Amino acid sequence: MNIKKQFQHFFWSTFCVIFSFAYCIASEGEITPPLYIAHAGGAIENQTYTNSLEALNLNYGKGFRFFEMDFSWTSDSALVAIHDWGETDTFRQMFYVPPDMTIPTKAQFLQLKSKTGLTQLSLEDVLRWANEKGDVFIVTDVKNDNVKALQKIDTDFRKYKKYIIPQVYKYKEYYEVKKLGYSNIILTLYKMKIDPKEVINFARNNSLFAVTMNERTTQSGLAYYLYRYHTRVYTHTINDINFFNSLRKIGVFGIYTDYIAPLNEQPYTK
Repeated sequence: MNIKKQFQHFFWSTFCVIFSFAYCIASEGEITPPLYIAHAGGAIENQTYTNSLEALNLNYGKGFRFFEMDFSWTSDSALVAIHDWGETDTFRQMFYVPPDMTIPTKAQFLQLKSKTGLTQLSLEDVLRWANEKGDVFIVTDVKNDNVKALQKIDTDFRKYKKYIIPQVYKYKEYYEVKKLGYSNIILTLYKMKIDPKEVINFARNNSLFAVTMNERTTQSGLAYYLYRYHTRVYTHTINDINFFNSLRKIGVFGIYTDYIAPLNEQPYTK
């Protein structure tokens, strides 16, 4: 390697480390990663996990351009934006649900009366909203049959696929999703039994948009070592800007958040 090439290599390596990969993302495509991802569409009127149209619009106005959204399967094999049907009782907390209804059809879900006055969404509704905005990305959090869901997007909604940043929950899923043509993939650890060495080796050997983990895992030291090996790390769900600043010191690039506004890095007024 000649002197000029050695200098270029040193310069770009140093540049990437110092700026935590905020702008050095040629391998990830043209997407500039955000510091803030709106969790479940972001909070609205002190409500979280709504995955609603109003939450998307409000938080878009607050400066968010990346939105993590929960998707669950209906009884007729459609995807709608809701955290779950019973695990945390989100379904019955948000809607007036008939006593005998467990998992609705897509049509039934969209016709349910909301207790919050917010508008529920199907997968297609979310994708159309993203297309109307034109400058947003949807980070998927599919509760079951994740690869099947991403296959469905690829087959049924291919024209909207460019707005999708899929999360995967297993190493095997990464390869399956990669084959579907998704290039910006997040490995999220909350469903995994974590072996730090395995995570680090996987991140070093594969092209990831990021690795996402909870607060406890972040503070175990894993975030720092991923950062050292040039892998972007997000933590969920963080709503304290001072705490986020402390996480930055141990290798965290960004956060999933309900309340922190990207425009001014200040908590929303609840």
